[in-house]
Amino acid sequence: MDTHRYNQRVAEHQTETRVPELKTGLPIEKQCMLVYSQTLFYEVRKEIQKGLLLCFITKQDEVDGVKVYSVTHLDKRSDVVNEYTIYKSRCNPGELYYGSLEAKCAPQICV
Repeated sequence: MDTHRYNQRVAEHQTETRVPELKTGLPIEKQCMLVYSQTLFYEVRKEIQKGLLLCFITKQDEVDGVKVYSVTHLDKRSDVVNEYTIYKSRCNPGELYYGSLEAKCAPQICV
């Protein structure tokens, strides 16, 4: 039990006294650094880096004022795992819709 407490104190000390290097430059990475312990932050950062390398926009269009993005997700061997279609309305720029445009985006009146 004493060893566990000691390890916990060492981990807390490292989290409180060391500032991890930010590698991606993304705001989400900085937010994770502030919120998570250092150990958990390193795990989350790995996922962020994988997302940068393996997930990207393959196509971008605009249909009736709605931006349509095709996003491809690859695995480590560069094989396609998933392809997503994401819709972003000009009326609600903060909202993203996944799947079918007809099912998710009702006609909207923009002022």
